[in-house]
Amino acid sequence: MSDNRPMLRQQLKRVELAPDQKALWETTVTAFLWHCPSFSHVFYSLLDRVGSDVHAVFTDDPEIPVAATDGEGVAFNVNTYFGFNLHARVFIFCHEIMHCILNHPILMWRMHLNGSVSYPDGLVLEYNPMVFNMAADYVINDTLVDAKHGKLPAGGLWDRNIGTWEEAAIDVYRKFKGGGGGGGGGGKPGKVGTGNGNGKGGFDVILQPGTLNGKDPTTASLDRNDAEWRTTCETANQIARLRGDMPSSLKRLFGEALEPQVPWNEHVETLICRRLGSDGYNWVRPDRRLIIRDIYAPGRSGKAAKLVVVAGDTSGSVGDKETDMFFAELAGVFDTLRPAELVIMWCDADVHDVDYCDEPGDLNEIRRRGVGGGGGTDFRPVFDKIDELGMTPDALIYLTDGYGGFPEVAPSYPVIWGSIALGPEGFPFGDVVMVPRQLQDD
Repeated sequence: MSDNRPMLRQQLKRVELAPDQKALWETTVTAFLWHCPSFSHVFYSLLDRVGSDVHAVFTDDPEIPVAATDGEGVAFNVNTYFGFNLHARVFIFCHEIMHCILNHPILMWRMHLNGSVSYPDGLVLEYNPMVFNMAADYVINDTLVDAKHGKLPAGGLWDRNIGTWEEAAIDVYRKFKGGGGGGGGGGKPGKVGTGNGNGKGGFDVILQPGTLNGKDPTTASLDRNDAEWRTTCETANQIARLRGDMPSSLKRLFGEALEPQVPWNEHVETLICRRLGSDGYNWVRPDRRLIIRDIYAPGRSGKAAKLVVVAGDTSGSVGDKETDMFFAELAGVFDTLRPAELVIMWCDADVHDVDYCDEPGDLNEIRRRGVGGGGGTDFRPVFDKIDELGMTPDALIYLTDGYGGFPEVAPSYPVIWGSIALGPEGFPFGDVVMVPRQLQDD
């Protein structure tokens, strides 16, 4: 099964909504916001960038069967989308956003460039865009059915014998073995056909990255900032949890499937960004820590925080190598985030040093200078010292093993614990990031 149809042009034709269509869209958005708050957070945080005052692109292009996405925005065909009922329209809306969360447009673009799909065990399959979109649809639709986000529309691909929310699209694609033995790479990357050969086709197409904003696909692929997506998805995860009875499919999508892929220092950066926001990104000054081959992420362009306090547990239970590693990595985090003021406190049973940093690199200099300690552990002196100095930090980041005395009442400012031992259940408040233990020299 190969896709030999012409590639979609780079910029879709846009049309204005008729009054009745505009009313239907407003009803759709209202239901979407009410019933799918985690997805709406992703949409309005990251995907509302398509130059439309109605937050999506509308078109009558016959190459768009019902809906489409390029990873940066969503598009709907006005001649078909509004023919579905409200619940189906919400489902389709969420479906396109899931393609974006899972980065399918860029993944498919890269597979198109390679002409193949490779697996860790050495298997290489010829790439067929139509079949891969089908595989992705089975996974996405089962996720949304499990989460009860809208109602699967007629024509949607859903069969748990083929693909489920527990799987990745690439694994379902492997089941098809390149389209049931039909082989056929060579498909055009601009669109992916919908049908699966049995009259039960899907309802969307995957566009080249950058189509909705008129970008070159390679440029659009580089523009995706994974750290920003992690920040947004972690917030969406929290929103879903706060609603209670979070379905397993969403736990996998927003939580369990994402967290193991994020190193602890990037997790800290994500938490700070989520708590404090950012003044944007600077493409002229890329984040040197995230340069991989010719792909890089932008550096932060402003100071998201006025004051950040970092506390180091210098008791005997925290080794020098953990402290060295922790502060070296934090120097890189703060070099990206650029807080206006950075204060370091060293504490075991009492605070015995307070250092003020002019530059993030001072973290390493202070650590190399050496700090005292080696006694018992009590976290309360740090909180008391912050109050004594009249500080209201935007965040306190505390490296510790978690074994010590905590304040009875949580402070008003955010606290991020970098724990080398206890898990989140061992801390009465704040966010907990597990920091790997380092082997100590004898």
